[in-house]
Amino acid sequence: MRYAMILGAAGVVGLAGCGRGSDAPSAPSSVDAQKVAQYRQCMRSAGVDVPDPGPGNEPAVVALSTSDPGNLAALSACARFAPPVDAQDAPSDAEQERALKLAECLRGQGIDAKDPDAGSTIVSLADGATYSHEKLTTAYSVCNQQVPAVPDGGE
Repeated sequence: MRYAMILGAAGVVGLAGCGRGSDAPSAPSSVDAQKVAQYRQCMRSAGVDVPDPGPGNEPAVVALSTSDPGNLAALSACARFAPPVDAQDAPSDAEQERALKLAECLRGQGIDAKDPDAGSTIVSLADGATYSHEKLTTAYSVCNQQVPAVPDGGE
């Protein structure tokens, strides 16, 4: 499973698995512009190279491997800045179940992780919870071994 991060000049258009659907994003609001800047900054501070939008404010797309604990740690730490996933990019039932099991495993590792929202596989941290990137990465390393990845195709 992979996440494709699509970052527009003024909005995160989606975080989704395997690029299901390809409709052009709608015009983002000015609130989204601030959120995208915060998200981009958060991901970069967590060590994930997130590009700026392309020429003419075309969305920038970054595929992140969910088998990399560092990527998962960054996604969790920065999830509070990411807008919801577009319904056409919703994860499979198997991907959703894995995300729920990852959240449970993380809690067992001492991370205050919330279950992902319906239609999302992003495991975010509870409000106010902060952990070092190293602690999150270590927890995800353990949990990736305990909760196997969903094969491509997802169900």
